[in-house]
Amino acid sequence: MAGMVLFTSCELLNNDPYDSFTKSNFFTSETNVEMYTNYFYAEWSGYGNNGSYGTFYFPTLNDNQAVTGITTWDFTSIPASDATWDASYVEIRRANILLENLDGVEMDAKTKLYYESLGRLYRAWQHFCVVRKFGDCYWVDHSLTTEDKDILYGKRQDRNIVMDNILADLNFAVDSMGTKNADSRTAYNVYVAQAIKAQICLFEGTYAKYHKNDKTRSDKYLAEAKAAAEAIIKSGK
Repeated sequence: MAGMVLFTSCELLNNDPYDSFTKSNFFTSETNVEMYTNYFYAEWSGYGNNGSYGTFYFPTLNDNQAVTGITTWDFTSIPASDATWDASYVEIRRANILLENLDGVEMDAKTKLYYESLGRLYRAWQHFCVVRKFGDCYWVDHSLTTEDKDILYGKRQDRNIVMDNILADLNFAVDSMGTKNADSRTAYNVYVAQAIKAQICLFEGTYAKYHKNDKTRSDKYLAEAKAAAEAIIKSGK
């Protein structure tokens, strides 16, 4: 009798909760996948309006909104930690969870490929946010567990490795996103993917050219940036 009670208790503890979502009971429909990816919009501030600060409208360290006069440079102490690091890896995990669970969702192949492209585009952008601020970091292509000690406690990877993985994700997105939402001015689509690719590749190409004097790498990334920008221009969208 005691053995039966123990067995029954284990079965109850292994059940999914009835009042909250888990990976196994959430990724069951296209509607749920769309709802999951809606959060991606919260992390992309776009152009900004009414005094808000959008990613394109007020990007840091450029002359899109240049001020007049001379600003004195202030030296500051480097903090021991920064929220950007943690926040970006939270979002990278979010993208990886999507990518790991898409196969089990019933939807047509083109739609599934769109969401895979969106997940990889989002993962690329979040890794770029880390590289842009910190340089060397770590490329993470799956949702980490406590068993991933080599990553959790490992040294940072060379930024070139991370950026090349970012480019692979970007190319997958622009090649595979298809025509879903192509006419939308508010939803993620292939032209948004091309715009993000152009921005990231321009950054990496100029970094390689002016900071590392690496002509091979700069030529590669600047060519990718040009191709992405041309794709948007020629689309007529």
